[in-house]
Amino acid sequence: MTRRKYIVTGACGYIGKKVVEKLISKGEKVIAVDVKKDDFKCEFYQKDLNRIGALDYLIDENSIVIHLAAHANVGESLIDPLNDFNANVVSTINVLESLRKKNGSMVFASTSSVFDLSNKAPLTEKSYKKPTSPYGASKLACEAYCMAYARSYNLDIKIARIFSIYGDDLNRFVIYDLIQKIKANPKVIELFGDGKQIRDFTYIQDIVNGLIFIADKGIIGEDYNLANGRPIKIIELAQLLTELLNKNEIIISPNNIANAGEVTSMYADTSKLKELGFLPRFSLEKGLEKIINGL
Repeated sequence: MTRRKYIVTGACGYIGKKVVEKLISKGEKVIAVDVKKDDFKCEFYQKDLNRIGALDYLIDENSIVIHLAAHANVGESLIDPLNDFNANVVSTINVLESLRKKNGSMVFASTSSVFDLSNKAPLTEKSYKKPTSPYGASKLACEAYCMAYARSYNLDIKIARIFSIYGDDLNRFVIYDLIQKIKANPKVIELFGDGKQIRDFTYIQDIVNGLIFIADKGIIGEDYNLANGRPIKIIELAQLLTELLNKNEIIISPNNIANAGEVTSMYADTSKLKELGFLPRFSLEKGLEKIINGL
């Protein structure tokens, strides 16, 4: 019996590196692919996925592609939407073409940015899609192509729609910014808005495990919300972090200045993935404690 192999695109990215490490620890055959160069304890190929056929000789019928390669920056997508389209949509179509030729399978990593901001949370896989940035639009276009290829060519393709991530060595986004502010030990921490914005934060290892689970157990042609599924207000998150960092004396002060277009409530209904048997292992408290213990 021919051994299956995982091909991880975007392997030099934050999620990609963690996925490669996890698969290697499980004893799987892994091929890492990225446009950048890096050192891996597995086969590595430096490939530009914008080039037609870049993966043709790597993919075969035993291949499982975890497609993480993307330009994932909302702000930069607003400045240069064409670059975003090429980096996300064109590269994904090229991967799909290689899959079609060789009959491989794939998990496509999408984003909660595809959803309509006016949706009532929790968001299910069927919630209305209406992206507000070129980045979100490019990922929704990728989703559409993935499903079209799955149906047209009977390919084993699934979508993992990732919500807000936090984790070790991720030096950006809300949780990192709050931790840095609290560590500076000010008397007051100012929050933008009223602090009542609701988010859904998922620890990196649950994202990694979820992607691999969907690759192995997901139903062909289906999409899955990959998130913790626990809503929390930003002001509650800030208070939790002050407690975990033993900085209870710090005052959390919302400035009540609303950012234009800001989402007030964004969290996932994860029941579809739970029905398949996947549950996150890290509660928010447990994940935050791991980050703080590593500081």
